[in-house]
Amino acid sequence: MRVSTGPALLAACLITLSSTTGCHSDNNGTVEAALAQSTALNDAPEIDPVFHSRKPRTCPVVQSPPNSAQAAALVQCFTEMKTRSWISLMQNVSIQIGQSRPFSAAIDRGDAHIDPSARVITFTGSASQYMCMTVDVTNQGRSCNSKDIVNAAGTCFKTAAGYQCNLPAVGTGFHPYLAPPTTF
Repeated sequence: MRVSTGPALLAACLITLSSTTGCHSDNNGTVEAALAQSTALNDAPEIDPVFHSRKPRTCPVVQSPPNSAQAAALVQCFTEMKTRSWISLMQNVSIQIGQSRPFSAAIDRGDAHIDPSARVITFTGSASQYMCMTVDVTNQGRSCNSKDIVNAAGTCFKTAAGYQCNLPAVGTGFHPYLAPPTTF
């Protein structure tokens, strides 16, 4: 279904006002992309039966420079992972968008899919990184450890598939025997 600009766009914007993505139309004046993005950022987390935590976040497609909330979701989905024996999740992600800068081959060389013609967005971020083990009778309700990531420098950059955001997972403070996170 295609919705054109005007009253229909205003109605869609009002519906998405409480979302983290804001309201905008794509280049064709339609709201499908904005609504799909809003849905992806606001989907309820699915609980993993092995870890009793939420599953890693699925990445929404963000085609324009992300705002703070979008960047936080992109940090989660590009950082989180699951193996047979553990799951790593980012919680309480807080992003303060900084200045954008041109691509630098020296600084950005580790990001193979980066669009060198697009500006790189810098940010400062904080989060709690959880590492949870499979749940059994000995660790039920306390199968996770976490560390604090505070005031870390991160970047968002454009790829052919959309924006990707990275926050280095270098942290301090060790918090053992925590309950698995179940929310984003």
